[in-house]
Parts: sequence; C-alpha cells; structure tokens
Amino acid sequence: MGFVFAIAFLLVGLATRNDLMTRGSLVLFVLCGIVGVPTYVSGTASMWALTQPPKPDISKAVINAHRDMALLSLFGLAFTGGAAWVELWRTKYFGHFSKTSLTLVLAFAIVTLGVMAETGHRGGQINHPEIRVATEVLPTDPAAGVTPWVETMMNNVVWFIPWQTVHFFGYCLILGSVLALTLRVLGFWKSLSFAAVHRLLMVGFLGVLMNVFSGMLMMLADSYRYVVGDGLFGPKMALITIGAAAVLYFSVSDRIWGLKAGEDAPMAAKWVAGFVLLAWTGVLVCGRLLPYI
Repeated sequence: MGFVFAIAFLLVGLATRNDLMTRGSLVLFVLCGIVGVPTYVSGTASMWALTQPPKPDISKAVINAHRDMALLSLFGLAFTGGAAWVELWRTKYFGHFSKTSLTLVLAFAIVTLGVMAETGHRGGQINHPEIRVATEVLPTDPAAGVTPWVETMMNNVVWFIPWQTVHFFGYCLILGSVLALTLRVLGFWKSLSFAAVHRLLMVGFLGVLMNVFSGMLMMLADSYRYVVGDGLFGPKMALITIGAAAVLYFSVSDRIWGLKAGEDAPMAAKWVAGFVLLAWTGVLVCGRLLPYI
C-alpha cells in the first residue's frame, strides 16, 4: 500500500509541479525499498512454518511459484528505491529535480507494482482455494522454479564463496562511508563541509545494492538455518532496516546540508549519527557471529 501511495504522490507531484510532494514520494519509495528486505525474509520464515512439518493442504510447488515472483518484487523494490535515493542525492547538489530521473523512477515503480500484484496473487493461491479459477493450472513440481534452482546453485561452494566475498566487500563500502559521515556530524573532520562528506554516501549506496543481491542469494543457500536456526539473523535484518532508514535523514535534512567547514552539527543530528553508527556496528557484529550463535 505504501508503494501505491508513493506512485500516486509522484504522479500528483509531477502534474502539479509540487517539489515537496515529489520529494516526499521519493522518500517513500526509498523506505519501501528498505522494508522490502525484511518483508522477503518474513515470507521465507512463513514458508518454513507452513512446510515443517509438511501440511497436506499446502503445496510447496505453489509456494515456490510465489517465491519466484517475490524475489523479482524484492529486486524491483531495490531498483526503484535506489533510483529514488540517487535522485534525492543528486538534487542536493543541483537544487532541482531531473525529469529524466523522475521518469526512470516512475517506470521502475509501475513495472514493480505489476510484479508485486502478481506476487500477491500467487501468494493467495497457497491457502485460499476460493480465489482460484477452475481452469487455472497450478504448479505441481516442488523442484521447479527459479528459487529452487538458485538454492541448488548456491549450495555449491564454487558459487557461494564469490558471492560471500562480494557481500563482505559491500559491508566495507557501507561501513566506511557511514563512519566518515557520522564522524563529521559528531564533530570530527570539521575542516570539511557536510556536503563534501555527503558525496561518500554514493559509495555506501553501491555497497547496499551489492549486499541486497548477494545477501538474498546467500540466504537462499540455507534459508532454514538462517531464518529458523540462527538467533542473530532476525536482529541483523532489523538493524539493517533501522540503520538504512536513519541514514536517509542525512539526504533529506536541509538544516544539516548547510553545515559549512568549521561549523558544528546540531545536537539532533549528532543523536541520529550516533544511532546510525551503533545500528551498522550491530549489523556487522550480528553478521560475523551468525555461524556461532
């Protein structure tokens, strides 16, 4: 529903040339992209709750068909939210929106909405037979589909290790850029303006994209262990969501954007910076301890 509202706000903002509404729609797209990750993980947890132990009226093949579309929805949310954040980042430097970028965001959003609608339809077929059409042919092979194939592929160490390397490198980009930004807000590196340090967030954004893709692929390698067996996977997902949403503050706050070299950040911004630093440190700790707890 939030995604639908974001599209509506963007359309109204473009039609009325209302920059405030356009900006709000971009923020909402970013937030939808952020919460897409824990939403997908919750779907995986629900799958295991319905299939372990197996239930005679629940089809694993139908669940896999839903998972295939859910994975596409996740990537669509990531592309849409990413394009929206890049436009927010770019607008800070140029002072105006790019029609090309906004059109790209809208195109991503419309395609993603269609994929999400099909995802919801397939999800309803899992345990709501009343919505099925009599002539509709449902899948019956539990090994068919994209996600079972990805699971099999990622269980091969030849595929898992490269993606794990990409995941760790993505963390380096995220934590490095977040550390630089938060330290400037907390009072270090005052010789630089906030705008100058803010440029590093693009590096962190690249790390986020790398980790969304690599993290989901790694989770599919052994999703039962991650979402059911590992006690720190849930807190890690929560901290990623909180940390990413908090970083968004630095891309929308006009007050902190005007922070010049030698100036001190307001106390509210310092609290946010400390919170962001703690959240992403928690993500790193939880991720590192996953094999042990």
